[in-house]
Amino acid sequence: MTTKRERLLMFGKTLLAKLFSSLKRFPETLLICAATVTVLIILNHGNLGAGMESSESLRRLAAVLALGIPLSLCIKVFFERAPFLKIPLKILIYIAAAAGLLIYYFFLLQDFDMVAVSRYAAIILALFLAFTFIPYFFRRQNYELYVIKLFISFLVTYLYAAILFGGLSAILATISYLFSVNVPSELYLDIWLVVAGIFAPAFFLADIPEGDREFDLASYPRVISVLLNYIVMPLIVAYCAI
Repeated sequence: MTTKRERLLMFGKTLLAKLFSSLKRFPETLLICAATVTVLIILNHGNLGAGMESSESLRRLAAVLALGIPLSLCIKVFFERAPFLKIPLKILIYIAAAAGLLIYYFFLLQDFDMVAVSRYAAIILALFLAFTFIPYFFRRQNYELYVIKLFISFLVTYLYAAILFGGLSAILATISYLFSVNVPSELYLDIWLVVAGIFAPAFFLADIPEGDREFDLASYPRVISVLLNYIVMPLIVAYCAI
C-alpha cells in the first residue's frame, strides 16, 4: 500500500513526464505561449511606464502571438501526417507562417475595431478547428472520439489550472492579511497568466493523442459519430475554406 509521500512523488513524476513530452512534441507552440504571456505580463504592469501608443502595439503583438499558437499546432500535426516532407520544406513553411503573422500584425490588426476583432475571432476559431481535423482529414473513422478526447482533456486541464490558481491566490491573500505584506494586485493576474498560459497548455498538449492512435467506439453513442463525421466535419471544412 502506497503512502501519501509515494503518491505525491508519483504525481510529481507524472507532471514532469507530461511537461517533457509536450516540450519535445510542441516546442514551438510552448515558446509562443511563453512569449504571449510575457507580453501580457508587461501590459499588466502598465508597460513599465511606456506611453499609450506603445501599449497599443504590445496589445497587438500579444494578439498576433496568440494567433500563432493554433497556427503552430496546425503546422505540427500536419507535419506528423506528412512525414515525407523534407526539412528544408518544413523550414520554409515555418518562415511563411511567421511572415503571415507579421503581415497580419502590420496590415490586418492596426486597431481593435469591430471588423478587426471579428476577423481575428473568426481566424483563430478556424485555426483551432483545423487543428482538430487535420490528423483525420483523409480518414473520418474515430474522429469524433479524438475530438471528445481533446475536449475532456481541455476541461480537466483548465479545471486543475483554476484550482491551482485559487490555491496560490489564497496563499498570497493569507500572507498579505496575516503578515501585513503589500502584495501588488497585478501579481494575481500574473499568476493566472502563467498558470493558464504556460503550464496548462503544456499539460494539455501532453495529452493530445498521436494521429495514428486507435480509439474504441463501443463506449460512445452512435449519434455523436454521425453528428461529428457527417455534419460537423463538413461544416468545419467549409468554414475554414471561407
